[in-house]
Amino acid sequence: MKIDNYEQAVELMAKMEQCLPIPVTAGKPLLQTMRDRGNVTKAKQELLIDSMFYGGDEGGIICSLNSSEDDKENYVVSLTHLHIDPQHPLAEEIIAYQALRIKRLKAQNQVGFKSLLAEARTKPRAKKKGFGN
Repeated sequence: MKIDNYEQAVELMAKMEQCLPIPVTAGKPLLQTMRDRGNVTKAKQELLIDSMFYGGDEGGIICSLNSSEDDKENYVVSLTHLHIDPQHPLAEEIIAYQALRIKRLKAQNQVGFKSLLAEARTKPRAKKKGFGN
């Protein structure tokens, strides 16, 4: 199952590169990673996307972040783990990309779970005794 439409992702990246740096805030998974690494971060702390590349269906649009000039750590994270300001000129397109990607990732995971259930149910059935056998 394809997660991203490659042409649309590249087109969105080209538009985003024209607007760099893009201010964003971290989603919950990124906040947890930052805190685990000892970087005390507020939930609404502004981060800046300073570069990006396409990571294929596995990662989607990957963004390099910098939280401030004196911060020594840069983070590289999928765009789906970031929140963009709704007032940003590309917010609508970015949010639509994120929503579609998350929806397809969930669908892919559900299909995977269903196939695991199907594999678990493939035990040979005992022959029934009774009428018709």
